[in-house]
Amino acid sequence: MIAPMDTAAPPTFDPYHKWLGIRDFRSAPNHYRLLGLELFENDEDVIREAASRQTVHLKNYRAGPHKKLCEQILEELAHAKETLLDEAKKTSYDRTLRTQLGSRGGEGSRRGERGVAATIPTGTIECPGCGVENSTARQFCSGCGLRLWEPCIQCGELNLATEKHCGSCGGNLAQQLEQARESLKAKFSQAAELREDYRHAEAIDLLHAVEVPDHSALAKYRGRLTDTLAKLQEDISRAETLREDA
Repeated sequence: MIAPMDTAAPPTFDPYHKWLGIRDFRSAPNHYRLLGLELFENDEDVIREAASRQTVHLKNYRAGPHKKLCEQILEELAHAKETLLDEAKKTSYDRTLRTQLGSRGGEGSRRGERGVAATIPTGTIECPGCGVENSTARQFCSGCGLRLWEPCIQCGELNLATEKHCGSCGGNLAQQLEQARESLKAKFSQAAELREDYRHAEAIDLLHAVEVPDHSALAKYRGRLTDTLAKLQEDISRAETLREDA
């Protein structure tokens, strides 16, 4: 969950609208809209260019008063790019999105990033961070930037960030989050041991199989996964260079 960032932020601040020109979002925009792409774009070069363009643009706001909110959306951009450039993930995502758009006559229902339908009541909710009243259609608090909804790791249903149990499957949200965190820590620890034993290929295979649940409290692990894979590849390249020199 994103911590309160800017208590002096304007109550109507909408980062998707202000920074990306996306109006009336009911949740985080779908991956294509977030990247400024036509629905179901298949050209990988176009997807990469769009992701690069949006990322460079958003980084201009890192130094502003909404730095943490900017970082959150940059993570969403990275996740969108990763999904759309992976054939299996894109196929699954597109299937879910088509169902979603068709069932709502072209309007997306509120969903978790895993694509599981979420039932969100209409009306207003009070931000647990600053007490500002927000429309339930908002994903982030208009007053402090706190993320109002989080997906259940087990079923994908969106729940208020302060709720203890999922309203769809009844799962203990805090317990699920802790289990996911411990599982990720174990994977990274195992990969580190393999790296120390110079078993880089095995470490890479291990990490490629890791899926970081789409929860803001686990976002740092997604970045860590990317960084660790990059370091492993650097180790392999360095070793190959040394062998060639020898």
